[in-house]
Amino acid sequence: MRQPPSNGGKKDGWFLVQDGQRRWISNTAWLHKNGYTPDMVLEISAAEFNALGENPLPME
Repeated sequence: MRQPPSNGGKKDGWFLVQDGQRRWISNTAWLHKNGYTPDMVLEISAAEFNALGENPLPME
């Protein structure tokens, strides 16, 4: 998932939600390696994005 672009930082990236927390996907290669494609990424509102906790460990 992702939120609408905001400031060009990490929060503009793609995240995997696990156990109610978002984890940053550090590169597109991770998507492909784990059976995902960019067209599977859902955009949610900034409010929904911020309501999720964040796991600080990126998906690598």
